[in-house]
Amino acid sequence: MSTAELADIVGVGLPGAAPLAEEPLDDDRWISLLTTAANERATGMLYHAVLSGALAATATQREALSRVHELELADCLRLEGLLAIVGDALDANDVEWRLLKGPGFAYRFYPAPTWRTFGDIDLLVRGRDWDRVAALLHGADFDRRYHDPRPGFTARFGKGACFVSPVGLEIDLHRTFVAGPFGLGFDADALFARCDLVTIAAREIATLDAAGQAVHAALHAVLGSERPRLVALRDLAQILVTGTDAEAVRARAQEWGVGYPVSRAVLLARTLLGLRAPLPLESWAAGYVPDTGERRALGAYASPQRSYAAQALAGVAALRGVRPRLAYMRALAFPTSGYLDARDEGAPRRLLRATRLARSWHKR
Repeated sequence: MSTAELADIVGVGLPGAAPLAEEPLDDDRWISLLTTAANERATGMLYHAVLSGALAATATQREALSRVHELELADCLRLEGLLAIVGDALDANDVEWRLLKGPGFAYRFYPAPTWRTFGDIDLLVRGRDWDRVAALLHGADFDRRYHDPRPGFTARFGKGACFVSPVGLEIDLHRTFVAGPFGLGFDADALFARCDLVTIAAREIATLDAAGQAVHAALHAVLGSERPRLVALRDLAQILVTGTDAEAVRARAQEWGVGYPVSRAVLLARTLLGLRAPLPLESWAAGYVPDTGERRALGAYASPQRSYAAQALAGVAALRGVRPRLAYMRALAFPTSGYLDARDEGAPRRLLRATRLARSWHKR
């Protein structure tokens, strides 16, 4: 079963959700569906589709689904335990932080947290605190997967990095939502201007406010990979239909310079999830006319030529001021030898990167 066939199941429970199979699938198709759902982190939606009777399943299929879902929920509990430990450490070091995605969505917007499983913990900190928090995690034996091309690059320009605990649990430490132009076009400290609180394990944890979370879900859906992410589209739709002020979402997207990807995400959520009822913001999204710069920026994320290098090149135009642009291009064109060794890059590739960045600069 393809990812596209999973989409109707990801939309289960939303207004206007598509009807699902009234007869159980054969075993081969069921195994394919369950595997695809697990890969997409959509077993919670599949589980509740079967539990509610929206999707027919045999007793054997129900049992297999329950086992897989229980294993995912156990992983979520371990990650929530990690969240508590790391959150306490950040508080003890006077670091302001926000919980992003995953459990923040599950506990705040879904009918029950079991609908929305997750595979890591995403935390947002200010750029000025990013290196200090990275050092705290390193001191706790977390392994950082991606390193700075030059010291301080992520704290100033990057999206963030993944840190893996000694037992294999992951924390994505963010400075902003995405790399490239849609992450560099606004002051990331603005993400801390408003917050909501969500209760997890009897503890109140700060998240973005609902409008900010809707924008983040939208960006993750359409900028996080070449193919739109179904669960992120469901997150966006779920937030929008759960009493969130749609006008605030639109205003926030415009304020942060991400109106184009957010409008695309709204339309994709309606079409790919097979919803027969319109979503809030759909009229605005359908009428959104991007300018040339927005179209070019989106191409760095959503085209077949998508790559980190393409996003980095496109990011030059989003930076304001000559000095930040020069610092950004210098870090990418001439990274440290340790960074090059880790990526096994030689002088030819470094020269090619420098040439491309120089051309990008002259075009602007």
